[in-house]
Amino acid sequence: YQLVIREQPQQCRMSGFGEKDRRPIDPAPIVQLHIFDDNKPIDLEEQQYPLCILHVSLWSEDKSHQLDTPPCLRSMTGTLTGSPYVLRDQHEQLGIYFSFPDIGVRVAKTYCLRFDLVIL
Repeated sequence: YQLVIREQPQQCRMSGFGEKDRRPIDPAPIVQLHIFDDNKPIDLEEQQYPLCILHVSLWSEDKSHQLDTPPCLRSMTGTLTGSPYVLRDQHEQLGIYFSFPDIGVRVAKTYCLRFDLVIL
């Protein structure tokens, strides 16, 4: 398996703590999943891909530690897990994609988003 970030923000506005003050990260992170069998990419039109989810979490800028762990105040808002969608890209190639259109960050700082794939 290989994850490739297809779209990612370089910076975003902070979300507030109220529901009316939510600001999703824009552009929304989009991650593509590549699946290989014997070091060759699988053909999505012929094979079924495994059940999986992708989880996003907030990490320090140097990627040394997670920032959104209990008992801290939840630093991220929105849906932090995504389901895969088989879609065509701008070149009409099929791919497995995860999108996170409603996640936001509540505290102003420099962060890194980490994506973890879970095969069910």
